[in-house]
Parts: sequence; C-alpha cells; structure tokens
Amino acid sequence: MSRVSKRLQHVAGSATLEINEKISALRAEGVRVYDLGIGEADWPTPPDASAALVRAAETGTSRYTEVQGIRPVREAVCDAANRDVAAQAAEWKRSAGPPYTPDDVVVSVGSKHLQYSAVLAMCDPGDEVIVQAPYWVSYPEMIRLAGVRPVVVQAGAKDGFVPPVDRVARAITDKTRIVFLNSPNNPTGQVWAREHIAELCELILRHDNCCLLSDEIYGPLVYGETAHVSPAFYSPLLRDRLILTSGLSKAYSMGGWRIGWALVKNPEVRAAISRVGANTISSAPSVIQDACVAALGAGDRVEEMRRDFEKRAELMNRRLNAMGLPVVPSRGAFYVFPDVSSLFGATVGGRELKNTHDVVWALLEDAAVASVAGDYFGSSRHVRLSYVRPVDELDAACDAMEAFVLRHRTAAGLSVTS
Repeated sequence: MSRVSKRLQHVAGSATLEINEKISALRAEGVRVYDLGIGEADWPTPPDASAALVRAAETGTSRYTEVQGIRPVREAVCDAANRDVAAQAAEWKRSAGPPYTPDDVVVSVGSKHLQYSAVLAMCDPGDEVIVQAPYWVSYPEMIRLAGVRPVVVQAGAKDGFVPPVDRVARAITDKTRIVFLNSPNNPTGQVWAREHIAELCELILRHDNCCLLSDEIYGPLVYGETAHVSPAFYSPLLRDRLILTSGLSKAYSMGGWRIGWALVKNPEVRAAISRVGANTISSAPSVIQDACVAALGAGDRVEEMRRDFEKRAELMNRRLNAMGLPVVPSRGAFYVFPDVSSLFGATVGGRELKNTHDVVWALLEDAAVASVAGDYFGSSRHVRLSYVRPVDELDAACDAMEAFVLRHRTAAGLSVTS
C-alpha cells in the first residue's frame, strides 16, 4: 500500500492555490477580480532576452551544460556583483576584498532551488536554520523538507518588520547552521539598513559553524532614499561564510523562465551545492542560460520598471493608511503588508472574521480583491498585497477595499482605526 512520507506530511502546499482556484471561478462567472495576490511583475520580459532565446533554439543550443552553468552567464553574474560590492564597500569605507570570479557562481533553475540545495548541502537532520518573520512562505517548508528545524525570529510592525540583531543572536544555538536574510523583503516590502546588515555580519562572524544565506532576488527594486545593501560588501572574511542568491524572476519579469544563481566563495560549500544540482536537475536549461546573458544587460529597462513600481508603492502606502489599514511604508520589492486586525470581529456573508485567512476570503468574495493571508508568512495580523498592476487598476482595487472596510466596520460597530 502506498503512503506519503512523514517528511511531506509536515510540509505545507502552496499558499495561493486555493485563492487562485477561487479567482478562476469568479472570473468564469464574469466577475472582475483585482488580483493583488500574485508575486510577479506585470512588465514583459526584456526583448533582448526573448530574442536570445529564439537564436539559441534555432542554432541548436540544446545540450546539457556544466552543472554550475555556462561560463558567459557566470561571468555576467560576477561582473554585476563585483560592481555592486565595490560601490558599497567604498561608501562604507571598507576593503572590497578579492572579487567574485566565474568559478564562484552556481546557476540553477531559479534561486529557490539553490536555497534548498544550500540547506541540503550544509545541514544534517537535527540541525537548525533561522528565518525571520515575516518570511517568504517557502523558507520554513524547504527547511522542513530537508529534515532540518526552522527557528523563527519574529519582527512586528513596531520593529519595522526588521528584527533587532540581538533577537537573532538569542536564537542561535550550537545546532544553528544557516541564518536566512531576505532584503528587500517578501512579504513586507522592507529593506535592511546598512548598519543593521553590518550588525548581522558581525554576529555571523562570531559563530564559526554558522553561515548567512542572503536572498537578494528583489535587490534592484528599492524606492525613495532607500538603498539595497548586500552583506557581500562587509568583509572578505564574511564573504567566505556567505551564500548570496538572486535571479531573473522579479526585477527582469522572467519568473517562468526559472533561472537563478548563487555566489559562493567557500569552495567546499559551493561544491556541495553543485553536487545537489548534479543529482537533481543536471543543469539549468541551456537555451535559457544564453538568454540570461542578454537579460543581465538590460539595466536601463530594469530602472524604468523600478521607477514605475516606486509610483505604485507610493499609491498603495497612501491609500491603505487613509482607509485605516495601517502599513509600514513599502520601500522595496513590490509588496505592501497592511494590518487588517481591526476587521476581526466583523461578519461577512455569515462568516465572522477571526484571522487573516477569513479576511482574505471575505475581501475576495465581497470586494473581488485577491490577497494572501499573513499567517502563511508568519504574521497573524497582516495580509500581503502585490502592487503588480497598473495604477488605475490599483486605484480601483483600493476603492473596492475602502468600501469593504467602511461597510463592514460600520456594521460591526468597530473602530475605523486600529
């Protein structure tokens, strides 16, 4: 008799699958749904990348590649990283240290696979990995899937959703192998300041058996006076304890292309991550690796998209606060994380709103606005909204939410402010 492994019994499925099914059903009924739950940009793929893909397919680029990826991609990745590290190190008045080389780069089918590979490569059953909540939904699940224990460090709105580093320090034990960092952050849109990054780097350096995994997939998407800071700038010593992951899914609108990379100076760790790839995916798709080189040259287009999302962030920050769903202003990525706890206690469609899951379903059924429950991200008071829609559609979605909030708060006799 077949059975599901105990490992999978403790791993959650997709946080958005049920919502997507409900969206499809509503749209089939002719309802206009404002989908603010999706986590990918609405901009098209850079044309140069699409053209490169066609050329690669037409010229027969269809063979397996090196497990780490073709050299032109690895060169393009480390060139971009070295420019960023040198600029940040100069501003911080630190030595940039030895540059990344193509040998330090591992290319794979998206950065998620590399993060999971890193946990498999560095951790044994019984080990621990620290994640900071609110966290991306897949972090705890990929850690559990590897047979490792996720340790959650909470940060609330009063912390700006960035935990004090001493709180992270208290979570470290002799079983801790990796600390995850995600800045700019999904789901909160928050960005770690340089001083905060420096404190975290110092903490990692004080623990010999501990490495830092920095997920920088949203790195190019920061707004206002905010700057993205990578731990790679901090010191050559820290870089030997750093796994930096990124890719093309977000800032390059290439989520479905499944291409990402890790920068890993430590040769033993890099070789271990590559061994996971060799025995699972063999290599990233060859034709897409050729297109990756072209995409990485589309800096002007990424900047144009960043400016567009900056305007959308301003709109969402303003509208949500005005309707009494307070937000810590989104400063990066393309998410905002409003506090919806003031709606708890209202009744919508005969269902009392007791948690963020209830609020998400009520927003969808009663206001046709799709979102994602904060409980999936480690927060019991918030929902995630993506501003990956044109400004006029975001405005219309906010109108629908504002009417929903006013209608149900008034009916329940709840306060307009939380």
